[in-house]
Amino acid sequence: MTKLHLFPLRSVVLPGGRLKLRIFEPRYQRLLTEALQQQQGFGITLIEQGSATQPTSLMSLGTLVSIVDFNHDSNGVLTVVVEGQQRFEIVEYWQNDDGLHSGNVVWLTNWHSVPQPTDPTSHYELLPLKLKQVNQQFPKLLELHNHCIFEDMIWVCQRWLELMPLDAANFVKLASSSDCLPALNFLLASLQSSEALQQTQH
Repeated sequence: MTKLHLFPLRSVVLPGGRLKLRIFEPRYQRLLTEALQQQQGFGITLIEQGSATQPTSLMSLGTLVSIVDFNHDSNGVLTVVVEGQQRFEIVEYWQNDDGLHSGNVVWLTNWHSVPQPTDPTSHYELLPLKLKQVNQQFPKLLELHNHCIFEDMIWVCQRWLELMPLDAANFVKLASSSDCLPALNFLLASLQSSEALQQTQH
């Protein structure tokens, strides 16, 4: 097991994804300082109950992130860009005296290959196609990424999971799978259903 400091959020990030954080609370300033000093990174976890400032319980899945950039915004608040490295499962967690969460985690193997679909009529090419369209329509969604790997279905799948308005339980169920096939099938069905609905409305 590995001990990590944890940053509970309502937003999600997966391996290969990037997220911008605003750091102003002393507990997260400590997290950032120690992450830079130890070059270990920290964990992003989803809040199960509570708020971003007062999370009362955390979901079991998280992602180790590394700091790739930081600066001060126009209000003087420190902003940090982090990139997801590896998924983990939280074995136990606790809250320190200053409010910072820490936990013991076990690592989950990142998705490395796309299993063959059980349905030969699956049209996974719809996923990168639609993600490109979303990126063109809302460029800020993916502006943090230096390079978009639309030909990598795992990268595409993970970016969709970050964008989809999923509740925390469904996100954890899909993102913690041993391979990406459940997520791919879910995402494809969701996009096809949305496309069919739009066609009926015209």
